Amino acid sequence: MEIKKKDFLNKVYFSKDNSFLWRNLDNGFKTKWCGIWNGNIKFFEYFAYKINETWLTPDLCEKTNIYTTKTIHTYKEKEKNIKVKENIYPWKNNILSILSIENKENKERKIKIELECAVNIRDKGENWHLRTYKSSKNDLRKCVLAESYLEAKKYYAIYGCGTAKTILNSTESSPKKTKIHISLKEIYKDHYPNSKQRCFLSSSYVVELTLNPMEKVQIPFIFSPVKEQNDVFKEYDDSASKWLENRENWIAHQEKQLRAKIATPDKQINEAFIMAQHSLTSMMYKADFGTGLYAGLPWFLAFWSRDTFWSLLGLNDLGFHEDSKDIMSTIASFYNETKDKTLFSYGINGIPTKIDLNKTALYYSCDVNPLFLTAYMHYYRGGGEKTQLLNIAEGKIKNNLRLMDYIVDSNTAKNQQKVEHTWMDSIIRNGTPVEVQALWTEALKENKSLFKKMRNQLNTTFYNKKEDYLYDIYNSETKEANGKIRPNALVALMFNLIDKEKAQKTLNAVKNKLHGKYGIRTLSKDDINYASSNYHNGSSWGLTSMWGVCAYLNYDYKDDALDLLEKISMQGLNGNPYGFDECNDSSTGQSLGASPQSWSAGLFIYAIDSCLFGIKAGERNIIEINPKLPSKWPYAARLEKKIKKSVFDIKLLRRTRKDVDFLQIDLTFKEGVEKNLIKIMHPRNEMDVINGVIKESNKTYTIIEPEKKTIIIIKE
Repeated sequence: MEIKKKDFLNKVYFSKDNSFLWRNLDNGFKTKWCGIWNGNIKFFEYFAYKINETWLTPDLCEKTNIYTTKTIHTYKEKEKNIKVKENIYPWKNNILSILSIENKENKERKIKIELECAVNIRDKGENWHLRTYKSSKNDLRKCVLAESYLEAKKYYAIYGCGTAKTILNSTESSPKKTKIHISLKEIYKDHYPNSKQRCFLSSSYVVELTLNPMEKVQIPFIFSPVKEQNDVFKEYDDSASKWLENRENWIAHQEKQLRAKIATPDKQINEAFIMAQHSLTSMMYKADFGTGLYAGLPWFLAFWSRDTFWSLLGLNDLGFHEDSKDIMSTIASFYNETKDKTLFSYGINGIPTKIDLNKTALYYSCDVNPLFLTAYMHYYRGGGEKTQLLNIAEGKIKNNLRLMDYIVDSNTAKNQQKVEHTWMDSIIRNGTPVEVQALWTEALKENKSLFKKMRNQLNTTFYNKKEDYLYDIYNSETKEANGKIRPNALVALMFNLIDKEKAQKTLNAVKNKLHGKYGIRTLSKDDINYASSNYHNGSSWGLTSMWGVCAYLNYDYKDDALDLLEKISMQGLNGNPYGFDECNDSSTGQSLGASPQSWSAGLFIYAIDSCLFGIKAGERNIIEINPKLPSKWPYAARLEKKIKKSVFDIKLLRRTRKDVDFLQIDLTFKEGVEKNLIKIMHPRNEMDVINGVIKESNKTYTIIEPEKKTIIIIKE
């Protein structure tokens, strides 16, 4: 994605492996969230370069190219025939800023690079502070080390220049001689990136070299945040000496990890699917107590269980089962059975709401238990392996579930709910929230008797005949219900838990009252309390919009689903390059929260994989396919789909035979064709199968002997 100067505004990008850089597209560091972070600790406030007599200021940045593997800033030529670019790569806990300088003349040119690097070691919640630093230089490594204490623990910020290379061609390079001059200084500076911050300038750092005629050189600068005192220089040394190799390893890793793609007539949606993978996988962070997902960048630097479990639906669909298992295991290790048993009816589950990176767990949500079970079953059915820890957590959660006439016993009038118990944590919702009832119903789907009774309550007790919608809250003690039109009803529809006629009426209300220019609003536009920028009383969320996409597709509102996918995909053009905001003003589209947000990206993937292409894991070795191709699309393809130990491409093509419309499904297995049965979830109308033996049932077809290439043609 190329973004030119005229479109920069105040847009930002990130570069992340285990540490991350948060920076403006024009190369600036314009807010207190900009800089280099590891976990919830900031290490570097900013860095800047002066080449000869010219600082590479934001006004010199002509364009920025955003890729899933790197970011490239291109600068205006201030010296004739000297071309300068800056390439940004992450590598483990380091950030690499590689200056590419090209001499386009037939004579030698002397180059002097001055690096100004500002250190600011602080906790996420800190602002201006009086922290002091000790600085030192390492002449052998040509680097500077600044160290300081934060809550009695020492942290280090290391920076310096690695081995420069002359670029001979696309695959060859040779070492380039440089002279590096370092003189220590101790300057404390107040910095004003939209709020007052204090940073530390620890050195004067100068690199000198001579460019031969027509020579192109790359000079790597390494910024290394260090939390552990053992082997402080280990990762810095690795990047300084092997930066070119590490860069290629990073690119290869990303290309292998993010190989899933879609091909549709909508190029913006295709690009958004790639960026959704990048956003979601970038949220993974390896803490010292386990792997988790950040809820969003730049400030949700903790493991929020609710956000995590929604996001895992997308991570599982990408086939990241090992990562998913590690993330769920981390959260399950904090499961508190005592809270689960004693505080359930106060809306408090035994799965923690939030785990801070200092290992402090907080418990105050009423939806994280069923979300854990839902994500866990999705993971297991898709090919993940059960573990003892996850089995124990699953068993205890189910054992501690309490119902009142098959309605989840939570947030009753007797036990008044606190604001923060649901995802709508700015409003009070006394009673059983409809999404909590829906999530428990979905989570207990394997218990057919209980599932049937809980599903029945969604379709009867929770159904508001007056509004033809689901009540947002129902109180099973007082029999009172809240009839506000909110998007929470969509959770029941995204899991196909509502009878078709009622679902269609509900979706008609969604279209008329919630579906807006920037997605699904959090409150009906006709409500007296509606305000387009209000967090939970009017703004549009990626979460609610993706619920809407899934619900629309489940009940064949395919073009309305496509409209929402287009709206979310356009965020990449209008705002954040990664295109997955937390929420937006429903009138202006202005981002109101974190961007990117993990559940917005994760559910974008889930909506496309599980709902649009309709690829879901059934019991045992069954792969269910029930595609919903929008009428505007003549074709669509999902490439490199991983599920149940298999990898395959699925291509959808709309065809016509004698004025009758058919949908052709091409399956091309790359791995594991012999391990699966393919169940086509379509009514028995007209169907052809090439290269496969089918078994018919009343409602579906199962291909019991699929071949590597199988073609299915069904009547739409």
